[in-house]
Amino acid sequence: MGGFGHVMSAAVVGDYAVDPNHELCDIGGGVGSLVGNYAQHYPNTNITVFDFGADNANKYLGSILPDHRYRVVEGSFFEPLPDSLATCDVFFLRWILHDWSDDDCIRILNNIRNIAKPLAKVVAIEFLLDVGPSGHPRLSKFIADMIMLASQPNGARERTLDEYAALLDQGFGGNASAVRHVPTRSLVSALEVTILD
Repeated sequence: MGGFGHVMSAAVVGDYAVDPNHELCDIGGGVGSLVGNYAQHYPNTNITVFDFGADNANKYLGSILPDHRYRVVEGSFFEPLPDSLATCDVFFLRWILHDWSDDDCIRILNNIRNIAKPLAKVVAIEFLLDVGPSGHPRLSKFIADMIMLASQPNGARERTLDEYAALLDQGFGGNASAVRHVPTRSLVSALEVTILD
């Protein structure tokens, strides 16, 4: 994701507040730039990055945080998530769902549902095709959608707010709150649901 991901992460942290004492988990989090940014902003926040490539995440997070503030857990979000993630209060999915078909997204969300404790939040950070100013910003989202459709044979695509809401509802089997949409100052939005039990 590189520099673009770091810029978007800063916008999300600025516009989507978390409880500073909550443990944050980034599913498919790469090097951990999103949750690392939160941990720098909130000094009592501990973070977990779940993804392949622990060496890169450990290197990046070790350069910005003391060791006791983060952990990196390797694995695939298509497999059952490890019990060690059950302590997380917020699960972030930044630019994950748009990479997959509806069926694959539901599988990812089911895996989170199976490990998440009651009242844990799940926050998808995504482009929304039908949200935001008209003109060039919205055109950029449609171009991104065309690129996803053309280059990803696995059903990847950008979606509307209603399409994400339906996907999150299916993925959590109706066992989550309604979607709370939090726009950010960037092109992405935060879509939050709370696990009910």
